[in-house]
Amino acid sequence: MNTRYFWLLSTALIFHWLSAAEIINVPPIRQEKTFFEIQLPEKPAFNDETFFSVNRAIAKISEDGRTLRFQKDKPFQFQHLFHTRPGRLKQNTIYTISFFYRLNQEAPSKAFLNFHSRSSSSPHIHPLLKFNETSRKGEKRTVQLITRDDADQYIFSADLYHSASGEISDFSIRETGIADNCIKIHTQTTPYAGKFPPLPTGCPEFEVKLPDTGNEMVNAADFGLSTTSSDNTAAFQKALEYCREKGTKRLVFPRGTYRFSGSVQIRDLKDLEIDGSGSLFLYYRELKGAKENIIFRNCNRVRFRNFNFDWDWEKMPLGSLVEVVNVSGDEIDFRFCDYDYYPKRDVRVAMVSEMDPTTRRVTVENKAVFHFEFYLGHYVPKTTWLSGNVLRVKDRGNNWNREHLYFFRKGQFFRMLHAYYEGGMFLAEDCTDFSFEDLNIYSTTGKNFHFRGMKNWQLLRVRCAPPEDRPERVVSSTADGYGHERCYGNFKMEDCVFTDGNDDFLNIQDNSIYASRFSPVSLATINYKGPLPGKGDVVELRDANYKALNFKAKVIATKEIDTQKISEGLPWGDQTKKTYEIVLDSSLPGNNGDAFVVFNLKFNSGNAIFRRCRFENTDGSGRFQASNITIEDCIFRNNASSSLHFATGYTLRAWNEGYGIDNLVVRNCIFDTAAGGIRNIAAPEADCKFNVYTAEDIPLNALYPVFRNILIENNTFTNSCGMIASIAHASNITIRNNRFSNTLARKRQMSYRGAIQVINADHIYIVNNQYQRTEAIPPPAVFYDRKNVKELIVEGNTAK
Repeated sequence: MNTRYFWLLSTALIFHWLSAAEIINVPPIRQEKTFFEIQLPEKPAFNDETFFSVNRAIAKISEDGRTLRFQKDKPFQFQHLFHTRPGRLKQNTIYTISFFYRLNQEAPSKAFLNFHSRSSSSPHIHPLLKFNETSRKGEKRTVQLITRDDADQYIFSADLYHSASGEISDFSIRETGIADNCIKIHTQTTPYAGKFPPLPTGCPEFEVKLPDTGNEMVNAADFGLSTTSSDNTAAFQKALEYCREKGTKRLVFPRGTYRFSGSVQIRDLKDLEIDGSGSLFLYYRELKGAKENIIFRNCNRVRFRNFNFDWDWEKMPLGSLVEVVNVSGDEIDFRFCDYDYYPKRDVRVAMVSEMDPTTRRVTVENKAVFHFEFYLGHYVPKTTWLSGNVLRVKDRGNNWNREHLYFFRKGQFFRMLHAYYEGGMFLAEDCTDFSFEDLNIYSTTGKNFHFRGMKNWQLLRVRCAPPEDRPERVVSSTADGYGHERCYGNFKMEDCVFTDGNDDFLNIQDNSIYASRFSPVSLATINYKGPLPGKGDVVELRDANYKALNFKAKVIATKEIDTQKISEGLPWGDQTKKTYEIVLDSSLPGNNGDAFVVFNLKFNSGNAIFRRCRFENTDGSGRFQASNITIEDCIFRNNASSSLHFATGYTLRAWNEGYGIDNLVVRNCIFDTAAGGIRNIAAPEADCKFNVYTAEDIPLNALYPVFRNILIENNTFTNSCGMIASIAHASNITIRNNRFSNTLARKRQMSYRGAIQVINADHIYIVNNQYQRTEAIPPPAVFYDRKNVKELIVEGNTAK
């Protein structure tokens, strides 16, 4: 064994080594302390002033020191409760922190506890860990904290938001590993030949109906479309409206380059093929208030094919490779590497994300990211041109992630974006049997594709990537590559390419609502995204940890009950947040103040197939938050975050996503350098990541298994930057017949690299996989928590 990995393992992890083939269904075992543990009081008392600093103005300590009771009267403000003393937590160390907490039942619905860990000596360093808690019934919370090596004097801290009372008790902290126990993968072993539970089958096959086109055709040029026009928006709109009114079957564009500066919106098309004949649509437009370039609504059997799309980079580049040439406080000087004189002098600095200047990839280890004018017109920095290609950027002091400003160093290279969410290429809503075929999207502001309310639709041979001979074109889409939400199922993506995009390359989800009991038959929304359920919609209620309550009811009515203006440094600026009452036809379970996650069963965004697609050099993840999905023969390469992110969760202020996953298959895929932009190791990254978040939490407590029946087989994983898989809150997960190879060393050699983690899970099968044993990573292993993992089978795996 490489000695440096022996040191990493022995100083960072506490493992119970088991045989290579074992079925685990036993109670927890006590781990013996080893010589390398630091001498922390495992259950420190709040009255131990060598360990805690407590704000006694709002908090009182019990006689035994184990309980902290607090009372805060000031509404809509944060107030500090406690923090651990600086120096108690070491660098590069894994801790498990546990405590019980409770807010009083009468606390306002917007009150919550905020917990976080940061460096006290470098307060501008981004927190390692931050999460919110809201329970009025009381819960035990267990979290994992991994300290970094770029700062010292770490503390763990708690604040209270809004007026409320409650308590925190039974606080414990101990130095641990990624999990309490470990199973080593041996060099030779007998293949697993045992039984499996019923295996998932993925999405059933389906067909998207194509339009009945016949021989009838109209020419778009007849409506004024011209290669010499500076704006063909009106001509395109007129042609589509003619087809709708006359029932035309084919609309054909003469091959050419056409300029556009506006949005085309059409509805109620039926049985229409729109053929671009290989034409290029070139866009340049005002971004303030911009909608998607092409919007379809309520269309049936439409085929859109043979087009190329691009943004006019001569007038305004969407992104630039820049080098930091000077840093002075909150002023950073950026040199635009591909320009002697940058063409857009009133340049917008939306965000910067670290980039390798040689490969022009965003998979830079420990990468720095900073948002300036993330949302158009909000937190606009002061900019000054120092020369033709050097721009000074000064933060004005109110940015929402200002602590990131202190990561800038001379000599760093970044991809600077000059747009983000504005506009977009396509939006389609409430359409059936819609086919996009043979398209090239070289670049766009916003998202390439955004779908809502769709049923039976597909992308075939669609390429979203910059021109291969233009290295200065460092971004394709400035926001997500593809996303659909609140749909009705049956989506197919085959032979498609998404590269060089910003944000997530795939995002499939339904939106939930986080709400509290308002009356015996109604809920009050705490946070929601998207429209409220309509009258007659059936909703399902889960508890705040996603446990099934076996409760469904019809919505009778919704009505607004409160409006609040929020201004707390959010990236989108000030906002007006409304609270709604949702009245149901049945009495609610639980007590007043209980919180629920609400699923609108009207929607099902699952039933999706991804075949022979390539997702490469992207600054985000593939987020799969729906059921009945097949992913096969795809390539995931150089993704800055997890290539497959199976997520479900809610926050108190931003997004609420996912109803869980049931029946998903990943087979015959290649994963190469996933999670290559790891920057916050407090939450370990993985090629395949299972993640439930509750009120921005990353919990380790036993939660209801929201990820069920997932099969990952016959894939190749190469040079994982973090774990191969982090499996949590899951049941019946099979990882079999895969090949794992890690030959490339990393700057930050994390002890869990190339491993598989299992927590809060049951019926997990990790069998018959092949590992390549190399010096680049620690010996392959499966880590698990014995106390909350049942029926874990690790057998037939080999390491050579």
